Amino acid sequence: MLLQLDTDREHLVLGALRQVATAHGADPLSEIDASLLVAVHHLVFGRAEPIDLDALPSPAPATLAEGLRGTEVHSDVAKCCVVAALTDGVIDADRLILATVYADALGVHGGFVEDAAALAHGEVQFAMGDMLRRNVESFVNGPATVNPEAWIHPYTQRPNPELNERYRALASSREGTLGHAFFHWYDDHGFAFPGVPEALSEEFSTPHDTAHLLSGYDTTQQGELLVSTFTSALHRRDSMAAHVMPVILSWHVGLALNSVAGASHHAFDPPKFFKAWERGHRTTLDVFARDWNFWDHVDTPLDELRATAHVPPLEPQYAANAPDDEGYEPIA
Repeated sequence: MLLQLDTDREHLVLGALRQVATAHGADPLSEIDASLLVAVHHLVFGRAEPIDLDALPSPAPATLAEGLRGTEVHSDVAKCCVVAALTDGVIDADRLILATVYADALGVHGGFVEDAAALAHGEVQFAMGDMLRRNVESFVNGPATVNPEAWIHPYTQRPNPELNERYRALASSREGTLGHAFFHWYDDHGFAFPGVPEALSEEFSTPHDTAHLLSGYDTTQQGELLVSTFTSALHRRDSMAAHVMPVILSWHVGLALNSVAGASHHAFDPPKFFKAWERGHRTTLDVFARDWNFWDHVDTPLDELRATAHVPPLEPQYAANAPDDEGYEPIA
């Protein structure tokens, strides 16, 4: 459970999300929209009982803000509104604008709200560029001082064979350690270790792939979406604009963020998404933090690292899989 609200306040939030997902009721509630609301009810608010979606209120933005007065959930609710606007996998101006109006009423501004507004007004390239910049800044824990494409591919012009050899030497790591798992993650997937021209930046790839190993998410498009969601709750610098929105847009809406991510549709599954958010929220080790050093932990057993970091186990029904190309397939 991520948010604690009484039933009336929870229903206000769910009602607002329904308003966003249906563009003020102009559109029908789709299967994936309904799955989003149910997932928020069960996984965000921690409720076990069923929810009657047809009985939800339709709060105006001011009503929602008044109902949540005195709570500390405003930012998280605004994030959920933007996610609800993108749940159907399309850029819908009415939904995105309503999400930003709710965010404004809640006093949530900047970052992801600005990018959602830009998308709503057709400024897609601006929004994507801003999210890419924020993504880089989240990884480097500071201002982006180089072009994002140059940052992600630093060894094209400046190979670093010593660095590459250091990673390759992890092959001799003791079985079960982080170093052993990291080497075989790269070797099994055919990834290039940092230092050679075809490799991705160590600043990006090492914490990102360590997050894969900690969380258990695979490298399918849905797995990448989920590990980035896990990351957003773990490393909370600009979490929505830097991590969540880019992967939803890349692998659910079909807009390529950069040359690495690619683009596809239908990778967003609401229960899996909110479970990844919860798991990241509960994890106490931020492998993206400036003061966390991968090399200090290569001899630590991976299971011990997960236990020390309190990483919740990944239940099979919340693991990633390849979605049906024809549309959304809810988990059982």
